[in-house]
Amino acid sequence: MSLAYSDSPESEFSLNSANRNGPSEGFYHLLAGLFEELVNSALLVATTASIANWMIKHEDQATRHNLICYLPPTPALFQQSLLKLCFCPATQDVTSTLREYYDRLDFLRSLTTHFTGLGKEDDNIQIEVVTDSWQELALAGKAALTTLVDHLADQLIKTSHVRYQKVLSLLSDVALGHHPCVTSAGVVSVPFWADRRALRRRQTNLEAYIVVGSRIEKVAVLNASEHGIGVLGLTSVTAGDAIDLLVRPGFSIKGRVAWIKAERAGIMLEAPLPTESSLYALIH
Repeated sequence: MSLAYSDSPESEFSLNSANRNGPSEGFYHLLAGLFEELVNSALLVATTASIANWMIKHEDQATRHNLICYLPPTPALFQQSLLKLCFCPATQDVTSTLREYYDRLDFLRSLTTHFTGLGKEDDNIQIEVVTDSWQELALAGKAALTTLVDHLADQLIKTSHVRYQKVLSLLSDVALGHHPCVTSAGVVSVPFWADRRALRRRQTNLEAYIVVGSRIEKVAVLNASEHGIGVLGLTSVTAGDAIDLLVRPGFSIKGRVAWIKAERAGIMLEAPLPTESSLYALIH
């Protein structure tokens, strides 16, 4: 089995901000961010389930190492916003279904990683168990997506709706045992509109200190690459503002706010992260 990206056209996630009836503006953007995170996660679930289904159909367990190539990452934004979601009665159903989905994903990530490293004849984890579990996770992903979209459906414009329906279709197919993300020749084909930067970045649970003007702010680091980081909790900034990332006492890296949406922000750094940085260790 070989791994490759397909050449399907890319569709960007977008939401119409007019005529909102429901959560506040900031909370709405939080739900929109959760939708982005979930739809990318669900796409990777469909891809991994496709690989497992293909292995079953072709009786090919020799390629089981491919199962860990597209494992969905830990949901950074959901973890950071879980407490806020729990205190909002209007999103209790969203919180419950997302938590069930991500709890299953966490367990299955561990199970699959263990399965791919097995080699003893007496190992009792079978490919059928792994495959059935991914199919069940696909159904849980569908439930989570439809519940979340119930809060956003009237705001989704055409491109977002098409993307959402495509992911639902993939999840339905893999739940039935098909492999829509793997060709008959065994080539993995992830739709081009998947966020490749998100696939390349490593998810983190670190905190960082950022100097903005005359103040220092502590933020949660959601993800990191050599030239940028995604953070949660940066306040009173706008796109283009200059910042300094405190790498360690007495040493900082200059950068700028590339974008900001509600409580999340992307920081572009003027220099690569130093090799001794804890963030550097996580992305290598």
